[in-house]
Amino acid sequence: TKPRAYTDVILDVKELVYGKQTLRDISADVTLKDGVYNISAKSGNPDALFSLSGTGTVAPDLYTFDVRGYLDNLDLEALGITPETNKGKCEIYIAGSASPAKWIYDVDMKLNKTEWTVGNQYFSVPGALALDFRSAGDFVDASLDASLTSLKFHSGSGLKPLIDAFTEVGDS
Repeated sequence: TKPRAYTDVILDVKELVYGKQTLRDISADVTLKDGVYNISAKSGNPDALFSLSGTGTVAPDLYTFDVRGYLDNLDLEALGITPETNKGKCEIYIAGSASPAKWIYDVDMKLNKTEWTVGNQYFSVPGALALDFRSAGDFVDASLDASLTSLKFHSGSGLKPLIDAFTEVGDS
């Protein structure tokens, strides 16, 4: 961001029509000053009931974020986004940093009290579902932990060479 740049956006949506759905009472407050941003948003819609808040920084090739949200109900079918049942709820926490030009990422994400239905399949993770992801020029580490399941991944090469290798295999 430019030095001394300041932005404060207060969004208050009284009514938004998406497809055949009318959404009401959506609000957000976003500020950006001296490379630091803050966000808070909420929706009182029965089919998109959520609140979130977060903060972070924006600088040349370094972004940080710390966001917490409560998805009390999201019904993608009722919103007209998917043709079949696709709905659920969870608590979301995501924090980390990213330096895309250097392919360096450090992300921690946690979903708590996750319940989701897709079609006729119901999924529930009553505890935490945690994802940790780290990458630098010479490694990628990722882990996923949920109740009785743990997955770990390690690569001795960085994210860009790893993605390039997967792309090459996929293209052959």
